[in-house]
Amino acid sequence: RWPVLCMVLLLATNPYFLLFSTLIMSEIPFMALSLGILYLIASENEENRKRNLILITGLFLFLPLLRTVGIALTLALGAWAITSRHRWRYLIPVTGSLVTLGLWMLRNRSLNSDLYSSLILNNLRSAGPVGTVASMINRSLTHFQSLCETLIPNMPGATPAYERYLLDGLTFLPGPQWLYSLVGLLVLAVSIYGMLQLKDRGGLFCLLYLIFTFAILSVWPWMQPRFVLPLLPVILAFVPAGLRGIGSRLGNPNPGTRKTLICLLLVPAMALLCVQAMTDAQLVTTNVQLLRNGETFYQTQYPSSHFSNFVAAG
Repeated sequence: RWPVLCMVLLLATNPYFLLFSTLIMSEIPFMALSLGILYLIASENEENRKRNLILITGLFLFLPLLRTVGIALTLALGAWAITSRHRWRYLIPVTGSLVTLGLWMLRNRSLNSDLYSSLILNNLRSAGPVGTVASMINRSLTHFQSLCETLIPNMPGATPAYERYLLDGLTFLPGPQWLYSLVGLLVLAVSIYGMLQLKDRGGLFCLLYLIFTFAILSVWPWMQPRFVLPLLPVILAFVPAGLRGIGSRLGNPNPGTRKTLICLLLVPAMALLCVQAMTDAQLVTTNVQLLRNGETFYQTQYPSSHFSNFVAAG
């Protein structure tokens, strides 16, 4: 259970998690919703099958109202459910989610609101087939880089969103940017391997969710790093399973070799945990100064226009 605890601590201390927990945006609520769905699917058995199906249906009915790009989760569940007759019951929440999305789009159309689908289709028509493919590749690479920056906060060569909430600047990690991108790719590969190891306990569903999310983001009109934040706990959740699967393929090493491998994995994880905790402390300290000093805070400090009072934000 220690690897699982390590993944939980890495998520809980991530500065992006702290930042978006204090902003009125849908990233953290959607993250909680997706984890709830994953937990219900992974923990299902003969005794709680009906109860879990009712809960999952309720969550999917609310999903389109919380986050439009969350349709990737609906598509992933539908693709996963239709491949096996034993999972056809999951088509109930998928249908409910699609109906809710359709009603929401009709509501937006009646109010002459901007429709994401119309904007996406217009962009695809104007770009043409070749331009669309090139744009999708470039956007996918950009979002993958954003995912690496989210997995490894304070990565060099990036400007994280939480930097604007610090008064004394941010201390970046040493080394070149490509090295951390390579580490992010390795973590993603281990996680995907873990999903394949647990494909019947939600792993294949999560893999489809990753694929559909990147497919949608590749044509999404906006490019913001926060879009990939809800993928963070899904990826971290399967890293321990991926490591166990890789370890089993390598055979049973002797105790000394096993301890060495564990230390090699723990050292960078603990270092990242310390860096994240220090950045969180900077964010909290800055907000404490605002709370304690009141109006005099602005006489001595020059926060950016994005600066916010975390407590007042809730």
